[in-house]
Amino acid sequence: MALPLFLTKLLIRTGLARYLPGVQRLTDGGSDFLHYYSDHVLDAPRRDLRRIAALLEQLPPDAIDLSLGSPRLELTAPSVPRLLADRRGWPPPWGLPELRAAVAERLLTDNQVAVSPADEVLITPGAAGAFHTVLDTFVNRGDHVVLFDPTSPLFPLALRARRVRIRWLSSQVDDGRLRFRLDELDRALRRARLLVLVQPGNPGGGFIAPEDLEQIAWWAERHDVLVYCDESFGRFHYEGDHVSLGAVGRARRRTLTAGSVSKGHALASLRVGWLAGHRHLVRPCLLRAALGDPFVPTVCQQLASSALRQPRDGFDDILGEPSAGSTSGCRSTRQG
Repeated sequence: MALPLFLTKLLIRTGLARYLPGVQRLTDGGSDFLHYYSDHVLDAPRRDLRRIAALLEQLPPDAIDLSLGSPRLELTAPSVPRLLADRRGWPPPWGLPELRAAVAERLLTDNQVAVSPADEVLITPGAAGAFHTVLDTFVNRGDHVVLFDPTSPLFPLALRARRVRIRWLSSQVDDGRLRFRLDELDRALRRARLLVLVQPGNPGGGFIAPEDLEQIAWWAERHDVLVYCDESFGRFHYEGDHVSLGAVGRARRRTLTAGSVSKGHALASLRVGWLAGHRHLVRPCLLRAALGDPFVPTVCQQLASSALRQPRDGFDDILGEPSAGSTSGCRSTRQG
């Protein structure tokens, strides 16, 4: 029998939860990460989800299960085309293996972020889907989340809809770099749940210097704050090497890196994004995603996988265009 939520949270605070069999199954050995989990994850119907997952297992050849949304039958009229993706049925909840492998390869090549495609990459409905999944997984109503000002309206809108308290961190672009005050960062991160970082910044396009990323990693560790790093515009980097917070040693265990094929590959209509990080952070994200948007269409994932494996040569020409890398947003998102 599942424990009441208040008792589960009490056991987590006292450190006793790690000895419960249900918690061990939930975390797969990552009980040290339990205090990050939101009420949505702790109270999720995990047993029911496991039963549903069992229905998705491969059936014997002589069985036809019409309870699934993808019967392998020719039911469409001749005039209605059937995609090859339909023959694969529903994609795995994590995402297609070939797409997760392509994401992991791209993160290692472009961002120096090393993740396992098997259990540290989750395919999401765009980068926006990744952000909503992270909020549902780790943030409760009334928690504090730190945003850089200015930032894309996407982030404050999502936070306000969940009654999350926003702490603003002033920033400005100076010679292509995003600047902020370390004393303000220290104050903003105290008792915060999450820091939202956009690399490069949106709007403005400024990159955070490697030495400043080290400072962010240090202060996030000091205050035990998770970091969501959106690198959807990461390919639009003009000078120096691109450094991702997820590649900074002390930030590895607390950083979730998100991206998509919308900006860097001009494939916004596919709505394919990803979330990557330590497996004990990505694993509960899968649990939460299964309750909301469990599948990104197979054909969209296949096209995204093909795009990610294309050589970079063609994109270098795009960087030379005057409008390349332009970001969207407003000058300040504190109001409205």
